[in-house]
Amino acid sequence: MAWQQLIARVPRDKVAEVESLLELSGAASIALEDAADTPLFEPLPGETPLWRSVSVKALFEEGVDADGIRAVLRGVLGEGGDVRVEPLADADLSCAPLAPMRIGGKLWIVSADDAAPDDDGALLRLNRGLAFGTGEHPTTLLCLDWLAASLGPGTVVLDYGCGSGILALAALRLGAVRAFAVDNDPQAIAAAEANAALNGLADKIWVGPPDALPAVRADVVLANILARPLTELATLFHARLVTGGRAILSGVLAAQRAEIERAYAAGFEIEGVAERDGWLRLDARKRLPV
Repeated sequence: MAWQQLIARVPRDKVAEVESLLELSGAASIALEDAADTPLFEPLPGETPLWRSVSVKALFEEGVDADGIRAVLRGVLGEGGDVRVEPLADADLSCAPLAPMRIGGKLWIVSADDAAPDDDGALLRLNRGLAFGTGEHPTTLLCLDWLAASLGPGTVVLDYGCGSGILALAALRLGAVRAFAVDNDPQAIAAAEANAALNGLADKIWVGPPDALPAVRADVVLANILARPLTELATLFHARLVTGGRAILSGVLAAQRAEIERAYAAGFEIEGVAERDGWLRLDARKRLPV
C-alpha cells in the first residue's frame, strides 16, 4: 500500500485543533516534532511539546483528498499556513521490534517472530504495523489489565475501535469463546485480520466495519477510543450488551471523566475507575431491569 505524509507548521496553541481535524480526516498516525527534536508518537498527558512552532506530521493512504484536507487546515492556520503533502517510501514506515510484555501474570505479548517465553503463560504475537494497538500505550495497557484480571471464561467480546485487534485477540487467549472486532479504518481491519491469522484465531473472530457488524449481543464491550466517540456510542453499547454485561471504556483523560459518566448514567453503573499516566479506564455494567 502506498502512503503520503502531510506536514503542517502549527503554532502551539493550534496543535490540539489540528490534531483533531487530522484524526477526523482519517490520518493513520500523527507525530509532533520540533526542528531539533525527535518525533513523539502518542505523547502522554503533560508531554505535548511547548515549542513555539510545532511540525505536525500525519500519515494518509495514497489517494486521500489532500487538497480538501489542506483547505480545512488553512481555515485554522490562515491562507499563509505552511501545509504540504509528499509521498512516503515504504522504508520510512519501518518500526522497531515490540519488546515482550507480561500482562497480569497470565499473558505474554511479543513481536511476530520472537521466541515464546519459557513459561506456561498464554502467548499473543503481533505484527507491528500502522494500526494503533501494540500494548505499549497506557490506554491499551489499562484494557489488557482488566482482561487479565476480570475476564470470565466462555465470554463473547465486542472490541469497538479494534485497531490491531490486540484486545479482541488477548480476550480469546484469556478464555473468551468468540470475539467481534470493529473498526472504520480499512488498515486496522487488515491488521486485525493478519494478527488473527498469525495467532491461529481467525476462526474465533469476526473483523469488519461498524455497518457490517452481525446482530450479536456481547458479554463484554471493549472500547479503547476517544472521549467524544465514547459518549456518542453509549446507546449502541447498551443495545449490544447482555443485561449485566460490562463496558470497558478507555482513551479517557482525567478531565473527561465526568463527561463519560454523564453519557452512561442512564443505562450503566460505573463500578470502577483505573488510571495510568493520566489516562483513565471506566468499568461500567449494564443495569439490570427494574
